[in-house]
Amino acid sequence: MNQSATNRRGLLLAIVVALATLPLAALYLLQLWDWPHYQFFPMLLLVVAVMLFQRWPRRGEHPNAPTDAIPTVALALVWTGLAIEAGALALFSPWLGYVAFIVAGAGVLCLLSGPGWRDVRMPWLTLLLALRPPMKLDEVLITRLQRATASSSSQLLDWLGVDHVRAGVLIEIPKKMLFVEEACSGVQSLFSLITMAVLLAVWHRRSLVWACLLVAAAAVGAAAMNVVRTVSIVYALDRWDVDLLAEPGHTVLGVAIFIGSLAWLMSFDQLARFLIGEVTVHRGDYESSNLLIRGWNRWIAGVRSESPRPMAGGSTWLSRLGLAGAGGAAALLGAAAIWLAVGAKGSRAATTVAAVRAPASSVLTERLNSLHESAMPETFGAWERTDFERVSRPRRSQFGEHSLTWTYRTPFGQAACSLDYPFPQWHDLRVCYANIGWQVRSSEKYEGTTDDSERMRVFLQKPDMHGYLSFAARNSSGEAAAAPKLEGDVRRFTDRLRKLVDDPLPGSGETFQLQVLIQSAGPLNPAERDDVEQHLESFLRLIQEALNDGAAPSP
Repeated sequence: MNQSATNRRGLLLAIVVALATLPLAALYLLQLWDWPHYQFFPMLLLVVAVMLFQRWPRRGEHPNAPTDAIPTVALALVWTGLAIEAGALALFSPWLGYVAFIVAGAGVLCLLSGPGWRDVRMPWLTLLLALRPPMKLDEVLITRLQRATASSSSQLLDWLGVDHVRAGVLIEIPKKMLFVEEACSGVQSLFSLITMAVLLAVWHRRSLVWACLLVAAAAVGAAAMNVVRTVSIVYALDRWDVDLLAEPGHTVLGVAIFIGSLAWLMSFDQLARFLIGEVTVHRGDYESSNLLIRGWNRWIAGVRSESPRPMAGGSTWLSRLGLAGAGGAAALLGAAAIWLAVGAKGSRAATTVAAVRAPASSVLTERLNSLHESAMPETFGAWERTDFERVSRPRRSQFGEHSLTWTYRTPFGQAACSLDYPFPQWHDLRVCYANIGWQVRSSEKYEGTTDDSERMRVFLQKPDMHGYLSFAARNSSGEAAAAPKLEGDVRRFTDRLRKLVDDPLPGSGETFQLQVLIQSAGPLNPAERDDVEQHLESFLRLIQEALNDGAAPSP
């Protein structure tokens, strides 16, 4: 089998592998755009394409390489990717589909590039930067970084003499209450800057040690710049009455901060070049004979040898059979992917595709946005309404993109009845309250009185205040959205394993959340807690009636 035959077979395999893996991978990327901290991925795809074009082996570049060998690693990667794709189609998991696309695509690149595989593998693997970590670890990281940003910003504001109060991720000044989430965009620049650091390392062929230093510098720079952004917004509003959260000031500030972060990253790369760059000694063959210099240049400075090592493989009938079998399997998986995306009516696949095709504002969101102050009565039992507020936040905010809050005066404290939406699934409000300065003392589930679905009661506390929270969640059909099961380590492990490959897409199974929060000087007694829970039941009923009727019910 000559080189031209190998290329033809490789191109045919590339076509069928793309047919098999691209549908779910494309669906995953469409999903990813809904997460602001991953909206850098179009830039990532463009840079990867440019690097692959620049590094692709030209004809005659490796004259001593075998012309008919089929690398074993290429077959292994293709078959592994197709096995992952089969699992992704069985679960209809776009996340797994994207993994399959990267793994199988790496095998195809290995087959087509031959000895040039060393040059193209790292650019291709940078596509992993667009892969969300399992179990929503990116959201956990964002929450922790928001707290760290708020704490550091508060200390810097104290040093600048700005009077403020910090509670979790909330910074309050006399003129306004600011969330770190809106002030620094949820520390989204961290993900973008780390991606830039990895691309910079791959572009210049930096060593692993050098690349790790660049990533660390990117993390430090992003954290510092988010503190600068938050402090700038608070300081400008407090001292000069300039609202940098309003456009175009917010965008201009964000771009300026990001350019400053890139300048920091490029400067650090040049500093690293000075500190850990290649060691050159002009003394005959001393450099090549000194093991310490050779090791430093290879593993720290990242100097590569010019002669590529041959890849294990062969042109035996078994290798050709494996290649043909992979092509056939990829064709079958491609047909299955197209059928699931187009022809499977009423399936999870059809629901997922429809959710991605739907506009950003879902039907549930539009119906809830139509509610007004009159959706809740002025007198709610012994409670009297004192205020109503409608709040809109950035998409994918941890507090919900929209909130409708009715405030009531009660015999035992101030009550806030809040409708928050949309969320992709059941939302843990305890995390939100911890982020705004409340201490969660305890919590427990209980069954509602109007149906058998679960609610949750939470006991909260601040230094000078007690809080009692009762909340529940519903999906677009009005059915209860259950909280995750918490019984036993095995169940927790299986729940986490399921979330690894079954992260819900935006719009698929959206939920809204209803909560009643009482703030009082002391803890509530059992009768007062029962009263709060009964008002939550009435709140659920009134909102469900409004959704069923398409308009707010009359008091």
